[in-house]
Amino acid sequence: MIIENPDIVSRLLRVWGHEDIRRIMVSIMDRAKSVAQISEESGIPLRTCYDFILKMKDRGLIVVERS
Repeated sequence: MIIENPDIVSRLLRVWGHEDIRRIMVSIMDRAKSVAQISEESGIPLRTCYDFILKMKDRGLIVVERS
């Protein structure tokens, strides 16, 4: 996954001021990463990462890339 539009970060943080969301967004700002990489890097449990990423994807805030 990768953030395609940096303006999305501010929109997302206004809507969801959740610390885990912020850590996920910071983690994927520079390059796409797997959910496992994001979880390990951020210290967020894997299941929580999957849940938040699915919500962000469903709302069009991130794009999930397949390798």
